[in-house]
Amino acid sequence: MKHFLMGCMIICILCMQTGSIKAATADDVIDELDISELNSFLEDREEMPVTFEDVLRALVDTKEIPYEKLGDYIKDRICMQFQENKALILKLLIISVAFSLLKNYAKEFSCSYVSEICFFLCYCFMMILLLQSFSVMNETVLKTTDDMVAFMKVLIPVYCGAISFTLNFNASAATYSIIFVAIYLVEWMMRYLLVPFVKIYVILEFLNHLMEEERFKRLAELIASAVKVLLKIAVSFVLGMNIIQGMIAPAMDKLAENTITKTMQMIPGIGNVMSGMGQIFLTSGLMIKNCLGATALVILVILCAVPFLKMAVLAVLYKFLAAVLEPIADKRLSGGMNGIANGGMLYLKIISTCLMMFFLSIALSSAATGLGG
Repeated sequence: MKHFLMGCMIICILCMQTGSIKAATADDVIDELDISELNSFLEDREEMPVTFEDVLRALVDTKEIPYEKLGDYIKDRICMQFQENKALILKLLIISVAFSLLKNYAKEFSCSYVSEICFFLCYCFMMILLLQSFSVMNETVLKTTDDMVAFMKVLIPVYCGAISFTLNFNASAATYSIIFVAIYLVEWMMRYLLVPFVKIYVILEFLNHLMEEERFKRLAELIASAVKVLLKIAVSFVLGMNIIQGMIAPAMDKLAENTITKTMQMIPGIGNVMSGMGQIFLTSGLMIKNCLGATALVILVILCAVPFLKMAVLAVLYKFLAAVLEPIADKRLSGGMNGIANGGMLYLKIISTCLMMFFLSIALSSAATGLGG
């Protein structure tokens, strides 16, 4: 009788504390994850308008992310980019119009060599300006990918720890290895393949329009196609790894979880209560894991948004300027400018593809490690 009464008292206490446990679990799990390194990573970048913890707490507490603050941050940077490139665009327009006038003036006196000399001078001066701008784009894409890679390296231990809170230990280990493979792939491809290929492409476009005949057209097209194919192969590889691991590791974890749950339920008297409390903790861990993954995706977008839009603005401006100048200036001038713009477009594809690989790794691992997985 005493044991029965004691068991009833324990069950009543546990039932009374369930609500407080459910409320406190999320904060406790966040504290256990230790996201100080993630906060420090973003604080080192003075331009970042939010911290990792701000976004994570907003998602966990179902509050609104500071979209207005983020929007103002992105808008200010884009307006600044327009202001910085206004003088460059004006110089390019003046050079192109001046060359058109000189070329027509030289034709009146049948001085073809004067026209060619004017073209080489104007073309080289214009390409110097454009290549300076392109070097800024090159530094931007390298810095952006370095920031993404550095952020993912700091995120991996925290995110895999959050996956472990849901008893998905095999999936946690698989996610750790997959994301590291994606990081290595991005670093290696950026350093040894993609960026050098784009540089070669731009130089070939520069030389291609320096002469009347486009001698390097096919080679430039081949390099651009090679960059696009490499990006598709990288995405397919990362996607395939995530799908294969998502089919195996979560199933093994589900087997272990069912074994633990059934064992707990077999305990006389309090087995069902303990099983219910375990489900509460697992659900809380699942919520934290998903919120952590969503926060990582938001931060990745913020890291990429401003550099991506800056390069997009430059590429679109060069495309527009090439289209405007084509009827009034030498087609080689507009062709060279269009080649620089195409190089910028390739950089945009590189950034968006690197972002997509990290997105797929986080999103698919988060979906595969749900309680219903």
